[in-house]
Amino acid sequence: MIPRTRGIWVVVLLAWCAWLGFEQPWKGDAHARTAAKVGLLFPQLASQLEDIAKVVIVDGPRQATLEITDESSPYGPGRWLVKEKGHPADGARLARLADGLANLKTIDVVATEIENHSTYGVAAGEGMRVQLFDQQGELVVDWIAGKIRDQDVRQGQKVVFEYYMRDGQRPEVYLSADPVQPPTDAIDWCDTSFLAMLDAETVTAIERQDFRGGESWRIERVEQLVPDAEGVESPWRLRGDQEDVGLSFAADSLLFTLTGLRAADIVGGRSASPTEEDARYGFPQDRFLIEVGDQVLTLDLGKPASDGQRYLRLSGLPHLYTLKDFDVTQLRQTRARLVTRDG
Repeated sequence: MIPRTRGIWVVVLLAWCAWLGFEQPWKGDAHARTAAKVGLLFPQLASQLEDIAKVVIVDGPRQATLEITDESSPYGPGRWLVKEKGHPADGARLARLADGLANLKTIDVVATEIENHSTYGVAAGEGMRVQLFDQQGELVVDWIAGKIRDQDVRQGQKVVFEYYMRDGQRPEVYLSADPVQPPTDAIDWCDTSFLAMLDAETVTAIERQDFRGGESWRIERVEQLVPDAEGVESPWRLRGDQEDVGLSFAADSLLFTLTGLRAADIVGGRSASPTEEDARYGFPQDRFLIEVGDQVLTLDLGKPASDGQRYLRLSGLPHLYTLKDFDVTQLRQTRARLVTRDG
């Protein structure tokens, strides 16, 4: 019996040693060991961000190229421009992209062979590709985002946004939930939120000059509150021929529209001849004057452009734009409509 018992213990000892070799508990539990294996897809990027000079984003036929200007640029050196539009880039959006790429994690490896890349939409020429170059033109980051992972919601699974990705210079494919989704249209990279930095509390008056329909009006911020149509006191009043009318909701709505304006597209640079520019684009059909203290910002609307847009010109800016008809409608309120929205 003793030899048999000893044989059993030998088997148990061998099994225990095998378990130790596989599980390696001295390295922590399963979660801790998985976390220890998690790395960054581009671990060097965080230390190279200051040296990035060019970003190229390609998704099928769409492409956006962002470059830092040099001394020859009319904007001066060191400013990010969207090459396709010749327009200053949205720096905040670019910073979010760089931060997102620098923090991409390599958790779930789903493939290691090039032959499997098409399965996940990350083969050469597939998916969205983002490349970052340094000031010497050397490739720093080459990121490919492929297909979104299929999920069967009929089985009661919690829907989680996950997609496949890889370093374009390496074969490994990862499943990722990191929220890096840069736009691929050049216009979306342009900084066209004209009045986003405008503090609505500093606006003292908004005036519409309607050169076609006779719907001109002016609203002013006043120290003495004025009752609106329902008797609610408001710091805004609509100037009238007979008496002033207080506005609350309508004034706030106009300010919200103005501070949220974003161009639908960039037409090009301003013309050297104002007369030629007015004739070509139909300026001004409407003019809006936004008074901020002693300063006046001028916004001109021209004739309709294509795709439900209208030409737009802003004082002090070297480009012409288009604005979506929805935003145009929000701006071109009639006097009656201003009062009705409060009454």
